[in-house]
Amino acid sequence: MMPKALQKVDSRCNKAMNLTELLKKANKSEILSDKVMLGRIIHVIHNPDASVMELKKTIDMDPSLTANILKRANSAYYGISRKVSDIMDAIILIGLDGIRELALNQKVFEMFKRKTQRSTGYHRSSLWIHCVGIALCGKMLYRRELKKPGHDIYTAGLLHDIGIIVLEQFLNGDFPKIIETVTNGIANQKTAERNLLGFSHDEVGQKLLENWNFPEFICAAAGAAENPEEFPQRNAMADALYISHYACQKRGIGYVEIPFIDEEIYQRCLDRLYLNEQSVDVLMDDVALKIQRMNQDGWFNHHE
Repeated sequence: MMPKALQKVDSRCNKAMNLTELLKKANKSEILSDKVMLGRIIHVIHNPDASVMELKKTIDMDPSLTANILKRANSAYYGISRKVSDIMDAIILIGLDGIRELALNQKVFEMFKRKTQRSTGYHRSSLWIHCVGIALCGKMLYRRELKKPGHDIYTAGLLHDIGIIVLEQFLNGDFPKIIETVTNGIANQKTAERNLLGFSHDEVGQKLLENWNFPEFICAAAGAAENPEEFPQRNAMADALYISHYACQKRGIGYVEIPFIDEEIYQRCLDRLYLNEQSVDVLMDDVALKIQRMNQDGWFNHHE
C-alpha cells in the first residue's frame, strides 16, 4: 500500500488551485528578477540576425554577469595565456559560441546558487551539475550526430529543471518527502510529485517559462524532457534530452531525478534519432571530462 503521504491527489480543482498559487508565488519572488536579463540573453543567442555587438551590449548591461564571465574566461578551464580584460576580448579569444554559452550558463547559475534546503541525496549544486551535464550531452548529440547547431537544446537542457527549484523553495514541507522517495528508489521524481501534490516539477517549469514568454521550444522541453512520449507532438529535442538523462545517470553526473529510466522509451528515442548507445558513450567521455574540469575550476561552488 502506498504511504499516506504519497497517496494521489484526486481533485483536479485542487490541483489547478495549487499549481496556480505556486506559480503566483514564484512570479512574485526573487526568481522573477532573473527573467528579464535571462530573456534578453536567450533572445540574442537564438536570433540569427543578432550581431556580436548586440551580445556584448546585452552582457554589459549586467555588471555581475560581466564580472562572472571575465572570471571564468580567465580561469584554467579555458587555458588562455593572457588576461582577458573585457567582454569583446573574451569573444575574440573564446569565440562567439563559447561566450554565448558562458553568458547563459552564468545567468542560469544565479538561480541555482541562492539559498537552498538540503535533503539526503539532494543539493542544488548537484541539480546544477545535472542540468549542465544534460545541456552538454544534448548539444554534443545535436552537433556530432544530428549535424545541428545545438544552441536550442543547450538552453533547454540548462532550464529543464527550473520547476524543481520552485518546488524546493515554496513547498518546504513536501519537498523533502519527495526527495526521500526518489533517493530511496521508490519512484521517479515526477511520479512522487504527482502522487503527493497532484502536479510535477516539469509541469511547473513549463508553465513558469510560458508565463515568461520564453521561446516555445524551451517551454516544451521543460514539460517533455523526462517522458517525451507523454506528448503527442514528439520532437528530436525531447528525445535527445531523454537520452541525455540516461547517459548522465549512467555516468553518475549530478542529481538523479529518474532512478527508473524506461529502457523501452530510451531505445525508441535512440531509434527515432538513428543513434546507438555506443556513439552516445563515446561523446559522454567528453561530457564527463568537461564536467570534471569545471568542477576542478570551481564552476559548481555555491559558497555556502
